[in-house]
Amino acid sequence: MVDTSVRPPTAPPSGGGTPAVRKPRRRWVLWLVLGLLAALIAASATGGILVANYQPFHAGFKQYGPPKGVEATALQIDWLDAPPNAWTYRIPSYNGLTFTYRFSIWNHGPVPITITRFGISKSEQAGGGLTNVPVAVYPDVYTDPSVGGSWEPVRPLTLQPRQMPVWRCA
Repeated sequence: MVDTSVRPPTAPPSGGGTPAVRKPRRRWVLWLVLGLLAALIAASATGGILVANYQPFHAGFKQYGPPKGVEATALQIDWLDAPPNAWTYRIPSYNGLTFTYRFSIWNHGPVPITITRFGISKSEQAGGGLTNVPVAVYPDVYTDPSVGGSWEPVRPLTLQPRQMPVWRCA
């Protein structure tokens, strides 16, 4: 003889008696979010690199001849984003030679830039040979001397967009 135990019937699961079906996961949402996050990181990194490497200064278009009283050989250059009329002068040096020269730079950027220091002070320049000391600045070459433009002592200077000063060095 077999003893069996009989359980009383149980109630069906709530929800109408049909088994619960799990909805499929939406993986495309996850991929979309990850793709947008990657694009945002790439755009931020590219923007940061462009901002960090932005160079608003360009060689100015105001050009000067070689210093007076010095025999110089003119060499045309076409590098470092120099304007097409840029010339470099090779000057033979000797002990005690002194001369002045001028050059211009141009703020090609869209915002003002303040130059707080220009060049290296004479005491910081190495050796007893050639020294380069800025002595004067003409803040805006587009200002005619007859209406107030003039050479000024070297000082901190704010360049407005599209402003081109000239420095005189000795």
